[in-house]
This record gives sequence, structure tokens and C-alpha cells, in this order.
Amino acid sequence: MVYLRDEHFAPSLMYDNEGKVHVDKAYRSSLTAKLPSDPLIDEISARARSFPFYQHLGDFQPIVVQNYGIAGQYRDHFDWYDDKLAVGGNIASTFFVY
Repeated sequence: MVYLRDEHFAPSLMYDNEGKVHVDKAYRSSLTAKLPSDPLIDEISARARSFPFYQHLGDFQPIVVQNYGIAGQYRDHFDWYDDKLAVGGNIASTFFVY
């Protein structure tokens, strides 16, 4: 079982058009925590990879927990940049589990 405490969470990062990291709480007010390797987390990741669309995409980013709190938000956005600005590669899709 994975347990997360407040100290595991940090403000969710964003990237500007030049690929620089910044935090903008007016646009994205969530906190993010990366999940450690665990049998349950590995099973969720395997389930996500089993969907036909994901089988040919290559690498997956680590599974994270987003905490939006009360009235939190992340406005419409694109996770796609020019190749020279893509930080760690472009994100083709996001898989959410509630």
C-alpha cells in the first residue's frame, strides 16, 4: 500500500513557450506527488499500457497523484511543443484514473 503525506506534494509545474519551468497558481492550482514503485502502482501502469492506443507510444511518464483541493483547476491546455522546446518529449495523451 502506498501512503502519501503532505511533504510528498509540491506545486504542479508548468512550462512556458521557451521551455522554462514556472508555477502559475491562477492557471494551475494543483499539487503533484510522484508515486513510488509498488505492486499496485505497477498494476495500474500495466493496465494503462494494455490499451491499444498506448502500445506503440514508447515511454510513459511516472504515475503521479494530482491534488486539486477544493475548487482547484487546470485550465485547457496543450502538452505539445515544437521539438526544440519539448521538455523530455511531447505528451501524446494523458490517462486519468479517479
